[in-house]
Amino acid sequence: MTAALAIDDLHKSFKTGFIPKKKKILKGISLQVKSGEIFGYLGPNGAGKTTTIKCILGLIFPEQGSVEIFGSHHLSSRVKERIGFLPENPYFYDYLTASEFLRFYSQLSSEKKDRDKSIINRLLQLVGLEEA
Repeated sequence: MTAALAIDDLHKSFKTGFIPKKKKILKGISLQVKSGEIFGYLGPNGAGKTTTIKCILGLIFPEQGSVEIFGSHHLSSRVKERIGFLPENPYFYDYLTASEFLRFYSQLSSEKKDRDKSIINRLLQLVGLEEA
């Protein structure tokens, strides 16, 4: 059975301070989450939980290691269609209409550009924001 999530030997560092020094955040993380399994990722502040999640989502890139979701590379468009992410502090572009905002984010992962417009219109109608 293919793992829902497989992380192998993930490493990530960041430059910190006035005189930038590399600080290792992820030091060879490896784990597997089986399909249907419930998994909690716990640890103290600064342990690398958020960094790991950002690597999984492709928001930042590890220096070493690999990430697979449902047996495919985590950056493939097929994988991105199957996962969702709710950021702790979302950012909204004030100069975009609701339709433009949804189109922008749908283009980050969708290959079906012709379908996006009808889906966006239906979603905006559903929540009463067609004119926003």
